[in-house]
Amino acid sequence: MSFSPDGRLLATAGDGGTVQLWDVAAGRRLGPAINLYGSAILSLAFTPDGSTLYAADEAGGVHEYPVAPERIAAQVCARVGHTLSEQDWRTYLPEVPYRDVCR
Repeated sequence: MSFSPDGRLLATAGDGGTVQLWDVAAGRRLGPAINLYGSAILSLAFTPDGSTLYAADEAGGVHEYPVAPERIAAQVCARVGHTLSEQDWRTYLPEVPYRDVCR
Protein backbone atom coordinates (compact mmCIF):
# COMPACT_ATOMS: atom_id res chain seq x y z
CA MET A 1 0.00 0.00 0.00
CA SER A 2 1.01 3.62 -0.46
CA PHE A 3 -0.33 6.96 0.78
CA SER A 4 -0.34 10.02 -1.46
CA PRO A 5 2.04 12.78 -0.29
CA ASP A 6 -0.85 14.81 1.17
CA GLY A 7 -2.31 11.73 2.91
CA ARG A 8 -5.70 12.09 1.24
CA LEU A 9 -5.46 8.99 -0.97
CA LEU A 10 -4.43 5.43 -0.21
CA ALA A 11 -3.56 2.91 -2.92
CA THR A 12 -3.74 -0.77 -2.05
CA ALA A 13 -2.76 -3.86 -4.01
CA GLY A 14 -5.18 -6.78 -4.00
CA ASP A 15 -5.26 -10.40 -5.00
CA GLY A 16 -4.94 -11.15 -8.68
CA GLY A 17 -3.12 -7.96 -9.61
CA THR A 18 -5.65 -5.28 -8.71
CA VAL A 19 -5.03 -1.77 -7.42
CA GLN A 20 -7.69 0.11 -5.44
CA LEU A 21 -7.74 3.80 -4.54
CA TRP A 22 -9.28 4.96 -1.26
CA ASP A 23 -10.47 8.31 0.07
CA VAL A 24 -8.75 8.27 3.48
CA ALA A 25 -10.95 10.89 5.20
CA ALA A 26 -14.21 9.26 4.03
CA GLY A 27 -12.91 5.72 4.45
CA ARG A 28 -14.34 4.62 1.12
CA ARG A 29 -13.20 3.25 -2.21
CA LEU A 30 -12.81 5.55 -5.19
CA GLY A 31 -14.18 3.80 -8.24
CA PRO A 32 -13.58 0.22 -9.22
CA ALA A 33 -10.27 -1.57 -8.72
CA ILE A 34 -7.78 -1.36 -11.58
CA ASN A 35 -7.00 -4.84 -12.88
CA LEU A 36 -3.43 -5.57 -14.01
CA TYR A 37 -4.52 -8.90 -15.51
CA GLY A 38 -3.31 -11.26 -12.83
CA SER A 39 0.23 -10.00 -12.26
CA ALA A 40 0.85 -9.62 -8.54
CA ILE A 41 1.69 -6.07 -7.49
CA LEU A 42 5.10 -5.73 -5.86
CA SER A 43 5.18 -2.00 -5.19
CA LEU A 44 3.01 1.12 -5.31
CA ALA A 45 4.27 4.72 -5.28
CA PHE A 46 2.81 8.17 -5.84
CA THR A 47 4.74 10.94 -7.55
CA PRO A 48 5.85 13.74 -5.18
CA ASP A 49 2.99 15.98 -6.36
CA GLY A 50 0.45 13.14 -5.90
CA SER A 51 -0.88 13.40 -9.45
CA THR A 52 0.23 9.95 -10.61
CA LEU A 53 0.40 6.46 -9.14
CA TYR A 54 2.93 3.89 -10.31
CA ALA A 55 2.44 0.15 -9.80
CA ALA A 56 5.24 -2.37 -10.37
CA ASP A 57 4.17 -5.96 -10.99
CA GLU A 58 5.92 -9.33 -10.78
CA ALA A 59 5.95 -9.64 -14.57
CA GLY A 60 8.35 -6.68 -14.70
CA GLY A 61 5.80 -4.10 -15.76
CA VAL A 62 5.54 -0.60 -14.36
CA HIS A 63 2.11 0.90 -14.85
CA GLU A 64 1.32 4.61 -14.67
CA TYR A 65 -2.12 5.85 -13.60
CA PRO A 66 -3.15 9.49 -13.38
CA VAL A 67 -5.03 10.13 -10.13
CA ALA A 68 -5.36 13.94 -10.09
CA PRO A 69 -8.75 14.98 -11.50
CA GLU A 70 -7.23 17.37 -14.06
CA ARG A 71 -4.86 14.64 -15.35
CA ILE A 72 -7.72 12.14 -15.60
CA ALA A 73 -9.88 14.67 -17.48
CA ALA A 74 -7.02 15.43 -19.89
CA GLN A 75 -6.51 11.72 -20.58
CA VAL A 76 -10.24 11.13 -21.18
CA CYS A 77 -10.46 14.19 -23.43
CA ALA A 78 -7.46 13.00 -25.45
CA ARG A 79 -9.14 9.62 -26.00
CA VAL A 80 -12.67 10.85 -26.69
CA GLY A 81 -11.94 14.26 -28.21
CA HIS A 82 -14.78 16.16 -26.51
CA THR A 83 -16.58 16.84 -23.25
CA LEU A 84 -19.83 15.09 -22.39
CA SER A 85 -22.91 16.77 -23.80
CA GLU A 86 -24.92 18.72 -21.22
CA GLN A 87 -27.59 15.99 -21.30
CA ASP A 88 -25.05 13.19 -20.72
CA TRP A 89 -23.44 15.26 -17.96
CA ARG A 90 -26.83 15.53 -16.18
CA THR A 91 -27.30 11.78 -16.57
CA TYR A 92 -23.89 10.70 -15.24
CA LEU A 93 -22.93 13.62 -12.98
CA PRO A 94 -26.25 15.08 -11.81
CA GLU A 95 -24.83 16.58 -8.60
CA VAL A 96 -21.96 18.37 -10.39
CA PRO A 97 -22.54 21.65 -12.27
CA TYR A 98 -21.88 21.29 -16.02
CA ARG A 99 -18.56 22.49 -17.38
CA ASP A 100 -16.51 21.87 -20.48
CA VAL A 101 -13.54 19.96 -19.10
CA CYS A 102 -11.87 19.49 -22.49
CA ARG A 103 -10.97 23.11 -23.20
